[in-house]
Amino acid sequence: MKKIFLFLILFEFLIVIPIVFSLGVSPGIVEIDFKPNLSTSFEMTVSNTPQASREVEIHSNLRILDKDIINEFTKIISFEETKFSFTENETYKKLKISLNFPEGFSKKGTHELRVGARPFVKGGEGLAVRAGNEIRILVNVPREYVDEKYAIKKELKILEIIADSVKKGENSNIKIFIKSESKITLNDIYAIIKILKDGNELASLETEKISIGPGEEKILQSVFNVGGNSGVLTLNVEVFYDSDSVKGDGSLNIIEVSEDGIKIVKKDNKSLWLWILLVILLLILIFFILFLLWKRRKEDKQEQQFQRQVELQ
Repeated sequence: MKKIFLFLILFEFLIVIPIVFSLGVSPGIVEIDFKPNLSTSFEMTVSNTPQASREVEIHSNLRILDKDIINEFTKIISFEETKFSFTENETYKKLKISLNFPEGFSKKGTHELRVGARPFVKGGEGLAVRAGNEIRILVNVPREYVDEKYAIKKELKILEIIADSVKKGENSNIKIFIKSESKITLNDIYAIIKILKDGNELASLETEKISIGPGEEKILQSVFNVGGNSGVLTLNVEVFYDSDSVKGDGSLNIIEVSEDGIKIVKKDNKSLWLWILLVILLLILIFFILFLLWKRRKEDKQEQQFQRQVELQ
């Protein structure tokens, strides 16, 4: 059994490792002093060692960057070609790597990004590479070219939270209407909905993850079975996006039905007091108008009496 196990390990080492780790690239490091709208390029040499017929793909790697500025670098690097082939007689190939910089960045310092080469494997995106398969590109950004205005805007807002009013035991469809106010597409957006009654948490729901484009409006939704609960339930909603989140509140009304099937409608106390206040204000306005009319009439009557007295004299 041990011999078989050792054989399998050796087989994997001999077969898999050469496939994954058989390419080298140079130079090891490229250093660039940033200037606004700078366009520059360099040559990347890809070594076919050991020599073999193979498909190769060129890739960029931004994972070394601070997550807050990754989006500022997404369109900077371009390749002369993203995929090519080696024959068994070729030892290396040279490719042009171009970099086109914007007017500035939101953070100063030395920012590192990488480009590299790896064997092309259909469906093998994300294949691991070793050091030596990637060139380190160091971009030195001085303070004078840094401004917060260059940051890629990543914002999302909740437009409305709606839950279907249902009877006891039924399912309520909860919808969260969201809108992107970002300049880029946001991925893996989802919401957690906490359902409360009298401040106590009854359930916590999680919606499916979606993507949303710049300025786009979409709906996150989930279903909740109200069970034997009654009255009005509170919905605490938090929508998560790009390492940030936004919160909102809503409500779920459970319709109570009496034994004879008549709906029992619970009045919203806030609405009731608002109506009472409006009625009081209206009554005050009416009484004020009546008072002005009475006063005017009294003044007219006094004036008429005065005129009569003058005429009699």
